[in-house]
Parts: sequence; structure tokens; C-alpha cells
Amino acid sequence: GNGAPFPPDGSDYDVSYLVPATRALLFDAALSDPFKVSRSGDKAIVELAGKQLITIQKPDEAKLEQQLAHLRTYADLRGDRVAEIQVQTDDILSFFSAITYLDEKRRGHTLELLNATVRLAIHVEMQIKHYCRTRRPQALSNQVQPMIQTPDHSAFPSGHATEAFAVATVLYLLREDGAGTYANATSGLGGHSDPLYRAAHRIATNRTVAGVHYPCDSAAGAMLGLALGTAVRDMGRATSAGGLASPLSFGFTSTASQTAKFNYADDFDIDWLAARAAPLDGTRLVAKSPMINQLWSLAKAEWAG
Repeated sequence: GNGAPFPPDGSDYDVSYLVPATRALLFDAALSDPFKVSRSGDKAIVELAGKQLITIQKPDEAKLEQQLAHLRTYADLRGDRVAEIQVQTDDILSFFSAITYLDEKRRGHTLELLNATVRLAIHVEMQIKHYCRTRRPQALSNQVQPMIQTPDHSAFPSGHATEAFAVATVLYLLREDGAGTYANATSGLGGHSDPLYRAAHRIATNRTVAGVHYPCDSAAGAMLGLALGTAVRDMGRATSAGGLASPLSFGFTSTASQTAKFNYADDFDIDWLAARAAPLDGTRLVAKSPMINQLWSLAKAEWAG
């Protein structure tokens, strides 16, 4: 007959017969479906398969002026980083290819997974931004003078930090996972941190250099990205449903349930993240998805040897 055959009816996870743009639509649906973002008071709550993954507290704008000193310091780096900042306005993946091979011939499935991860991060982060609406640094002081166009959406949390740390986490876990073992994403943080996470940190920090983000935006985004990247891996290897015994919690006040308190006077660094993301270790964030299982398996095979 006319036309190429479809896969058998029982192979719903097989999307190899589709062009990449169409596959991407199905990957997006599969990845985003188990996630839910809601608001409770001054916090945004992210759930995966009905179980709480992370809560993120909105900053107090009256105290954000304490963050402006860091923007002034980082502004001294604008001359050195202007080229990469401009590229990173709409491309972060190419900066990870400086660390490891990311080409369509040898790691095409990996690239599909990473692009899907970025789109998932955007899907989640934009909802959090809406619930945690925070004015950009330019609105607090006309001396900030950003070097790029200030986006219309909330400063908090940083989308670039979320996406960069989600990508770094997926790449790290693709490389470090064993056949029957699950690596901890946080193992690459702190001390001599993995170059993948250092690249993510630089991408995030560049947004402060540019004058469009506070350090606290990047701290919250990094925690969210680490959680989302781990969730993508766990969805890719899931055989059952489950969730975190101790959900992550980012905020600015000390509470018994909060795993990560950020002080308004502080800068964001990887050591801070390493010390506060431990609840992700050793617990599977699983939501079954045969299609993502298949995509993860194909991507993981590209990292053999």
C-alpha cells in the first residue's frame, strides 16, 4: 500500500516512525502530565504524580534591596561575558557541548531528551513565576541598567538557572547511572564540583551579571532544576509510582519543614546548593511512562563505554 507502515498497536512507546518535531510533542505530553503546580499562601507547590516534590517561597520585595549589592559587583564582569550572555538568551545547550559530545549523529537521543527537559523546565517554572511574581532588579533601582532586554515575566525563580541545572543533572545522571544502580545528582556538587554543574552555575550567574536576576532567583531555580532533572531520570527508569519522603523546600524564613533557607544578603554558589538538596538522594521520584522509559534507554545507550 501507499505510505510507510505504523508500528504495531501494542507499541505505543515506539515513536521512531515520527519526525523529531512530532516526537517532541509526545515527549512533552508524557513528561509534563504527572506534574502539577499550585499556590498556597506565599508558596508555589510542585507535585509529581500526586506527591509533593518541592515548595518555593516568594521573596519579600522589601528585603530584595539587599541583593542589589551583588548585582553591582557582578556588573564588573559585563565586558568579559557579553558574548556568552547574548548567546544564552535563547541557547544554553551549546555551552554543555563544550564539556561533553552533544551531536546529532552520536547522541541524537540524548539531545532529544535534553530538549524535552528544557521544555519541561519552562512548563513548570513559568507557573511558579506566575504564583511568585517578583519585580526585576531594574524596577528596584534605575542604576542596575541591564545589558539585555528585561523579560516581561517574574524574576523569581530564574528560568535560566532552572533549565541549566535540569540539563546538567540529566547529563550527570546519564553518565553516572549504572545498569542496576541510581546515582545521586548531588554527588556532583560541592568541593570539586562536576564541570556540568559549574557550567550551569555560570549560565545562572550570567543572568545576574546581565542585570536581570537576583542571586536568590538563581538559588531557587537551581534547586528546582536539580529536582526536575532527577525526576526526568527517575521517570525514565520507573517501574512503579512513588515520591520523596522529605520534599524539598526553598524559602527565606526558618521553619522546621524547610530544607533550604536563603539569606537575603547572600550570593548563590554551588556549595550552598550541595548542602541543601540532600533529600533527593536515595529516593526515587517515579511516575511511570513507557515512552520516557524508551527515550531514556536510547539516550543511555549513547553513553556506553
